[in-house]
Amino acid sequence: MPASEVADRFGYSTASVHQMATVLRAGQMSLFADARPGPKGPRKATGQLRRRVLALRAAGHSVTEISAALTGPARCGPGRETARLAGRRYGTGL
Repeated sequence: MPASEVADRFGYSTASVHQMATVLRAGQMSLFADARPGPKGPRKATGQLRRRVLALRAAGHSVTEISAALTGPARCGPGRETARLAGRRYGTGL
């Protein structure tokens, strides 16, 4: 596809399209974002977190209440592993 057609289609000037192609060929630009940074899976319910979940379930709290109790302003929340553990331990079917 000609640079002029690309420019018209995406709202760039022809010169900008040529410049982007040059930078891309030089390896200084990437068209696609790299893989998502950070954890690639759910956080495991281990140690202190596991004991707290089990204590809250033993006290009769629901999975929703446990999630709210474990979620704080500096935390991401308990995640699927914790909910699964709480549900399996007390038969809620998660």
